[in-house]
Amino acid sequence: MDKRTVFVTGADRGLGLEICRQFLSRGFFVFAGRYFYNWTLLDDLKKEYPDDLISVSLDITDPESISAAVEEVKKYTDTLDILVNNAGIGGKWGPGPGDIFDHELDFEDMLRVINVNAIGTLRVMNAFIDMIIPSFHKLIGIVSSEAGSIGTCWRYGGFGYCMSKAALNMAGSIVHNRLHREFNGQVMLFNPGGMPSYLGDTKGRDDAMNLRPMREGFTDAKTSAEGIVRLLLEQEHFKSDHPAFLQYGGNQIPW
Repeated sequence: MDKRTVFVTGADRGLGLEICRQFLSRGFFVFAGRYFYNWTLLDDLKKEYPDDLISVSLDITDPESISAAVEEVKKYTDTLDILVNNAGIGGKWGPGPGDIFDHELDFEDMLRVINVNAIGTLRVMNAFIDMIIPSFHKLIGIVSSEAGSIGTCWRYGGFGYCMSKAALNMAGSIVHNRLHREFNGQVMLFNPGGMPSYLGDTKGRDDAMNLRPMREGFTDAKTSAEGIVRLLLEQEHFKSDHPAFLQYGGNQIPW
């Protein structure tokens, strides 16, 4: 394939959809991981870029779904220049309430969030790594969160979400060690900023359809996606023995 290639997980809507749009506008061939088939925004984007966008069914908690996604991508290319891990959920409490004095903390929900956000992303990286190594960019992007920064932690609760993002950061760091030191590749992690977003994860469930509203200090998905894609394409500026952990605008975030 002559065009550079990128796979974006969680591409049905919101930030993932906008990341796909940004790469398409820059001439990439985009594989879009799709989970919510009752959403048609990817279909609309396909009409704009009929030759450069492939929708790929993907549930990052299901190894068989991930393996099938890899095989689907291999129908079009042997290599993947960039993998963008965007898929994730907020869980029952999202990044907010539920502190240590709450006697009804939902530990099962915490496990579910960690399974999706941290282990699910690791499953995807593990499945696609052999396609990344022979590529031009050898680049993995991870949509993390300031909620995963231990150095700036200010919350009293939100254990599941925050712990999942901290674990995700560690997974990215470990992958970066091997990818960078042995193959001159790279992992970059991003805080996309607060934005109106869908943090639900169950197909068809009402709370999976509710948009978290815009409020003071929030940005929009388009602005965040523009920043993330720009930084990914400027990867040479951030190459280091340690992975970059950046705000979508480019500022470093403490681990």
